[in-house]
Amino acid sequence: MQSKIVMAVVVILAVALVAGTGYILFRPQSVATHGDRAGRSVSAAGDLGQSAAEETLRGEGGLGNGENVSVPLETVRGEVISSASEIVVRTADGEEILVGLGQAWYREQAGFTVAVGDEVVIVGFYEEGEFKAVSVENVTTGERLALRDTSGRPAWAGEGNRRNNQP
Repeated sequence: MQSKIVMAVVVILAVALVAGTGYILFRPQSVATHGDRAGRSVSAAGDLGQSAAEETLRGEGGLGNGENVSVPLETVRGEVISSASEIVVRTADGEEILVGLGQAWYREQAGFTVAVGDEVVIVGFYEEGEFKAVSVENVTTGERLALRDTSGRPAWAGEGNRRNNQP
């Protein structure tokens, strides 16, 4: 009786292992690349201190999918119509965009604030239906905050294993 239970557990674990491996190998990419609404890449060079030729994030898993990626950046400008851990920005053409600003504690520690009615300029990329901010400028108050580095790694993520990669 006990050997039948052990055998059943081994079979279940083997099936789970095969299914998990299949999911990892054959799943769709979790980072979609977007240009502006006309399909063009939008330059964020001035906001990130990059040359005009480098208007994408280039990361090694920094965007959450564990793969090398190159994601074009977009610039969104508009008025904040909802403000919480994420904000909703209404652009000049009336489009409402949900913007992920990352960890609230990181923004608070940096002294960065944004409120309903503020005009903002946000450089970022689309991921899983949400516009993820790389940098945000509150035009109303003049405050600016970088939320991600040029590889897309969140500033609040800390050093992690990167501290071991020093030359």
